[in-house]
Amino acid sequence: MKGYPYQLLTPFATKMNFMLTALGLSYVGYEMYNRKELDIIDKINESKKYIFNQIHNKILFIPKIGMILGSGQNDIIKNFKILKEIPYQDIPYFPVSTVKGHDGKLILASMNNIDIVIMQGRFHSYEGYDTKEVSYPVRVMKSLGIKTLIITNSSGAVNKTLNTGNIIVVKDHLYLPGLVGFSPLEGPNNNYLGKRFIALNNVYTKKYRKFILDIAKQSPNLKSIVKEGIYCGVAGPCYETPAEVKLIRSMNCDIVGMSTIPEVIVAAHSKMNVLVLGLVTNECIDSDDSTQKPNHEEVCTNAQKGIQNLKYLIDNFIQFLGKTL
Repeated sequence: MKGYPYQLLTPFATKMNFMLTALGLSYVGYEMYNRKELDIIDKINESKKYIFNQIHNKILFIPKIGMILGSGQNDIIKNFKILKEIPYQDIPYFPVSTVKGHDGKLILASMNNIDIVIMQGRFHSYEGYDTKEVSYPVRVMKSLGIKTLIITNSSGAVNKTLNTGNIIVVKDHLYLPGLVGFSPLEGPNNNYLGKRFIALNNVYTKKYRKFILDIAKQSPNLKSIVKEGIYCGVAGPCYETPAEVKLIRSMNCDIVGMSTIPEVIVAAHSKMNVLVLGLVTNECIDSDDSTQKPNHEEVCTNAQKGIQNLKYLIDNFIQFLGKTL
């Protein structure tokens, strides 16, 4: 166990220990807590070193774009040039995906001569990970050189005007776990990673949202499917009750899901640009009398049906980024 035995504290530290204990925080505990934040840098560097070692002895790989794929959306990268696949369990300190539709591989790829790091499978709090662990790969992506993060997810429609197959360009979010203290930024802040307090207005990069909406307007197949909206984040794994659906709708949210926001918050803390696209894969049930039951198989099946539209938008977006990076 890291820290200092109480008897080895200096007289000053002993005095501080009594003062801090009165405030509910011991000096030893404070030092140990700070050490955890120092350890995160070591962990990130070790993960980064392992990833780059898998490819740098073969080719030069300089990624600027990162991607996190949602449930059942692996085919988004079907036409990418795959350079290396790394199972999560091989990467030091990486969590492991346990959910169907999340393959659990970090993919180093290229498209249009642009190097990209892709998470084929993400992590969720309901798998037993805390929000720091869920978002840890975003820290690693930043260390790899990523400047823009593309996130996709499979979401439930709360807005009654939405249908399965709609794609929502997320412009804002409501993170219910965050309102009661579950944030990936809780605990001592490491200034090397980002500021203590960050603003989250405009975290979803405006020019990226505009580009996607403009591309959609130019496509007869997409102009009625792609819309802008607000994402509500919940912890899961239970689907929402009818009462919860009505509450979330009353707060002006359009879609709801069990992921994404911890990743977005850490990306904002790391000063990364962000694009989030939510594919509607089920319609939330707001009636106690309904015999319908949302399920994960439905989510994955409908994700496959909508994958081509999502792929079209992302392919065009990466071409756009290639001109600006």
